[in-house]
Amino acid sequence: MIIEAADGKITVREADDCRKLHVAAAPQCDIDATLCATGVGRLGLDDKVLLDVEQLHVHAAAAATRPGWESDWDAMISYASAKGWVTSDGRSLIAHIERR
Repeated sequence: MIIEAADGKITVREADDCRKLHVAAAPQCDIDATLCATGVGRLGLDDKVLLDVEQLHVHAAAAATRPGWESDWDAMISYASAKGWVTSDGRSLIAHIERR
């Protein structure tokens, strides 16, 4: 799953692939402003983002097309939790940024 940040909005690409997650943005994109404006998250530390699990789920579910996607989503959240990629309160996923 790729969260594309551009022009003050986000688009979920490859929503059916819950085995990966990152934010993609052009170098000039203000990722923090875009994520905050869309309610999807905010900039974190060390070039990482904190993605709101509930809001990300809403956007990703709307873009998903594969049957069984909800199970894949749940597995992604469980895996991320086991790896320490979920905040202690469980509300945010920690993801990296790829600048294009």
